[in-house]
Amino acid sequence: MDEKEARQADKLARKAAAAQEKADLKQAKVTAKNEKLANKAAEERANLEKFGKQVAVETIQSGLWLANISIYDKGYVKVSGRYEKVRGISGDVQVSKKTGIGRGAVAIATFGVNLAVANSQRGRIHLTIVTDSQTHVFSTDQVSDSAIKSYQNLLATGTAIMEMLKQQANLPVSTSPNNESVTEKIKQLSEFHAQGILSEAEFTAAKAKLLGLS
Repeated sequence: MDEKEARQADKLARKAAAAQEKADLKQAKVTAKNEKLANKAAEERANLEKFGKQVAVETIQSGLWLANISIYDKGYVKVSGRYEKVRGISGDVQVSKKTGIGRGAVAIATFGVNLAVANSQRGRIHLTIVTDSQTHVFSTDQVSDSAIKSYQNLLATGTAIMEMLKQQANLPVSTSPNNESVTEKIKQLSEFHAQGILSEAEFTAAKAKLLGLS
């Protein structure tokens, strides 16, 4: 092989190496993207199993800040990215016209009531969510239709989830072999009690019912 042929072969080899390096880099990016998607899917499945399905999500104003709040059907709330077990939720909205005439209070907990309030009105909206780790208090005097709707949705959904969990905890045990045993049901009741979903009286009554003592 003469010098010219050697240079040509070297050029082709470097070109092939560059093309292979580019292909390897592209494949590495695809692999990394697929791994990221797989990890995200696995995390979502784990969150669904632990926290339940997301049933409400709102961005609400509290003072000068915006808070992202999601509620899940296993009794969890996520506030700004952190999951917490809900123990209680309450709230209200007080509204009056800017003229000061016709001041009134509208309970945000009254489900199905039309709370149509024009932006020309003023007042204060308040929402408290008590969890297993802290108490979140959200309030704003920026009263509008959308703000009231967001607060109302969170309160109504949270209240309904808490009530549903209590009802599930008080369901009688069937004798069907496919159902959980009394021991498992009592264990579940104990967990609800420890999480604050059931009061001491509710826990005692439900346990007595399972044991056939009431």
